Amino acid sequence: TIVPSPSNREVNFGQFLSTQTLFNLEYRIRTRIGGYRHYAVRGVPVVNSQGQIEEWIGTITDIHDHKQVEEQLRHSEARFRTAVGAVSSLIWTNNADGKMVGEQTGWGNFTGQTQEEYQGYGWVQAVHPDDAQPTLDGWNQAVVERRTFMFEHRVRRHDGEWRLCSIHAVPLVNVQREGRPNLVDG
Repeated sequence: TIVPSPSNREVNFGQFLSTQTLFNLEYRIRTRIGGYRHYAVRGVPVVNSQGQIEEWIGTITDIHDHKQVEEQLRHSEARFRTAVGAVSSLIWTNNADGKMVGEQTGWGNFTGQTQEEYQGYGWVQAVHPDDAQPTLDGWNQAVVERRTFMFEHRVRRHDGEWRLCSIHAVPLVNVQREGRPNLVDG
């Protein structure tokens, strides 16, 4: 016998009966041996020519493993974000083409650049004018060659001060894509 767990929301199946709509719910259900598993429950009404429901056709799918993987991923991301917040270094991510994409909290906090300003190659605007072109040339070459990038250049801090920064970026290679890096981390 399976019994809904106490944490499930109470569902009013009358709403599905009255609106004759399909339903798609997730439940934790207690199994015969006493443990709980996650299930997706889906149903669609079969309506006759008079508009009355004659029967329901549905499925119950065990999604427990999927839910566990989702929870592990959330936990891993939280740990990563906590570690990034605790590190005094700047950490950023770029796409396989070497462009800065997405939110880069550390970079934005250090340089004062907004997300819109540092996207793509906008981050170069925070690099000292004498260092910007050599940095960009070396960066682009490392991206093309899919190799580690090590460089020193001056970066303008949010208060206008220039700080010498040692850069160490490592390509994250997704071997399922024939060795093409899908992300470059620094």
